[in-house]
Amino acid sequence: MSDSPSGMEKHGLRADNALFDELSEKNRIISETECDALTGLYTREFFFVYAHRADRLDPGMARDAIVIDFNRFHLVNALHGRSHGDRVLCAMAEGIKDIVGESGGIACRYDADTFYLYTAHRDDYGAMIDVIRDKLSFVMNEPEMRLRMGVYSDLYRTAGLEERFERALVACNTLKGNFTSAYAVYDADMHEKDLYAERLMDSFHAALSARQFRLMYQPKYDIRGEKPVLTGAEALTSWDHPEFGRIQPDSFIPIFESKGLIQRLDRFVWEESARQLAMWKGSMGKSVPV
Repeated sequence: MSDSPSGMEKHGLRADNALFDELSEKNRIISETECDALTGLYTREFFFVYAHRADRLDPGMARDAIVIDFNRFHLVNALHGRSHGDRVLCAMAEGIKDIVGESGGIACRYDADTFYLYTAHRDDYGAMIDVIRDKLSFVMNEPEMRLRMGVYSDLYRTAGLEERFERALVACNTLKGNFTSAYAVYDADMHEKDLYAERLMDSFHAALSARQFRLMYQPKYDIRGEKPVLTGAEALTSWDHPEFGRIQPDSFIPIFESKGLIQRLDRFVWEESARQLAMWKGSMGKSVPV
């Protein structure tokens, strides 16, 4: 009997090799799809898939939702070039990999300079920042490191996964312009402010229809002569809210700006100001710039 393989064996071997090649290619495509090409961390889509899976597999484990970004990262690219910016992002990613490797967890590059971490609960958040700063020290100076970290600890998972990261992002955003703290933990005060902002958002359109926004006109005078001369006015708006009473603009304008509603309020103010100008012109015979 010949020791040479039969034709079936040859074809079987070739089929096995083809299957192996096909599986290898599929694994390569999946790996490239689930990982960010620059940093090697998960992409946002796969991050949430694996985070949900971690909750299902170990529902009793306390975890933190963490958002880390580099404040005003666009200036790094503008001042030092895109390749240097990429090195900064890679250094941040290396620090993040050390963090999740030590405490257990997963991480992703959520967008340009923002990273999400889902890790076992811990309280030494300053130490986490230090790990990333240590990696950044190889590519930039200490004064250039403008890291911000927002944390949401929901030990009993009373909020959904995506909502937990939204709250971590809220905490992170409270650090804008803050050069004394590198991290913030979402707390009851932030939650109350979140609820308040949401209530204002929900009642915005009804407030426009009911004309709850009130305009006042602060006069502007030219005082260079012997007698002050009225030269114009500045239109200021407040909100007579049926539940919260008189709300000053510094409470609602930043909310509307962040949610893309400020143009609607601008138009309302323009229309009200034009109506008032027409009334002044009719009664006084002249226009006052506003």
